[in-house]
This record gives sequence, C-alpha cells and structure tokens, in this order.
Amino acid sequence: MKENRIEPILRLAAACGYEREHAQQVKKIALCLFDGLRTLHRLKQRHRFLLEAAGILHDIGWRRGQKRHHKTSRDIILAADDLPFSGAERTMVALIARYHRNALPKKSHKYYADLSAREKITVRILAAFLRCADGLDRSHSAAVDAVSCRATGKNITLKISPQEIPGVDRHSGQLKSDLLNDVFRRKILIA
Repeated sequence: MKENRIEPILRLAAACGYEREHAQQVKKIALCLFDGLRTLHRLKQRHRFLLEAAGILHDIGWRRGQKRHHKTSRDIILAADDLPFSGAERTMVALIARYHRNALPKKSHKYYADLSAREKITVRILAAFLRCADGLDRSHSAAVDAVSCRATGKNITLKISPQEIPGVDRHSGQLKSDLLNDVFRRKILIA
C-alpha cells in the first residue's frame, strides 16, 4: 500500500527535476530523527509519512531557481492534486517543505495561520527534523550513514555515523537545528 502512496510523490519530484540522491539522503536522516526522538514527540506513523513526502519534495522549487525555492516548493505541492493526501495533509507537507530553510514558522505566515493548533505543532516538529536533516547534507555528498539520538534533561545529542563528515555538513546541521532546539526546548549537540 505504501508503495502506491509514494509513487505520485516520486512522479512529482521527477517532473520537477529533483536531485534524487540529496532528497533521499535528507529523507533518510529526517526519518532517523523522527524514529530516534519518538518518545519526545509521540507522533503517529501517518505523520512519519508526511515527513517522508516532505523530505522527497523539499527542493522541487529549485526548478524555478534557488531564490525562494522553499516557497516555490510549497506552492508546487499545494497545487499538486494527485498527491495521496487530504487537503489539510497536503498543506502540512507543503509547509514542512517550506520551512526546511530560512524563516521559522510564524502565526502570521500564509497557510500556517490556517492550521489548527495541533497541526501547527505537528508541522513545527516535522519541519524541525527536515531542517536539521537538510543541514546535515549541505554538501550534497550523502556522507551521513545514520543518526542516533539521545535525549537527556537539557540536551539532545545527535550521534552522526560515520564521525568524519564534511565540516560544512556538521556546521550547517548545527545551524539548522534551531527549530529542533525551539520545539523540544533542549540544546542540540551534534557528535
């Protein structure tokens, strides 16, 4: 069943000329974060699928250029009527992709303002995972094999495997953990 649901997502990504290896890498890391921090976020499997879709689609806006590509990705997802989501789910996937870079979610933002309180929380959590994952593949080298997560009272440690990844990935992963820090109110340590 999941294979049937993922096909329209992959078709849209391919139609937009997405960078497959980077999208798959970001998706993989984001799902590692989702799975590793499940005890903190307590989201359901259906939310994991929203994150998976956003991971694949987050950079499809590049087809219209780098500038504002995160918003272009959002708009392409919102306009795609053959995705396997309800209207609210499609909006959530679009916003998760939109928040993979630049501004953090704000109540005044277009589309985000229309979500329910629960949907806003879910978007913030899933966007935090995607944002950090995108940072950890800043070089587009797919250097990270896995991420394990450990939450303590004041910190969340993300243990990267292998340890030797490009410095730009480690640095960008740390910078783009800002929303993760905000969502869970813990300092993010990348080890």
